[in-house]
Amino acid sequence: MKYFVFTLVLLSSFLVSAQGDFKEETTVNGILYKASKNTTLHATYIQQDNFDFALAADSFYVDEMTPKQWDNYADAIISNEDAKWDNDMYHTNNGCQIFTHSTEGDNLLVVRLFGSKD
Repeated sequence: MKYFVFTLVLLSSFLVSAQGDFKEETTVNGILYKASKNTTLHATYIQQDNFDFALAADSFYVDEMTPKQWDNYADAIISNEDAKWDNDMYHTNNGCQIFTHSTEGDNLLVVRLFGSKD
């Protein structure tokens, strides 16, 4: 359930801007993240505060992909990272959680969380 709440807040906070790039900063559940990399199709966000909160991701990636790219990516994380589907997201053998969200177009936002604990 905590992932569902995190997902809803996360997706509403970093929606693609009118220019097509992701926001430079975003706040998720009161925790500030800044983009260390930000392009039209990818953003890497790094936590800036509140590192003692175990449920908060240390960092996360957001990638915009076509459905075909997502299918290939999902196959790769299953093969290479032993990812398992549970609770509407993939969980990898290195502790990452990966989920998708639809965009206004045909593409998907693929979110990969790092460093949060169950």
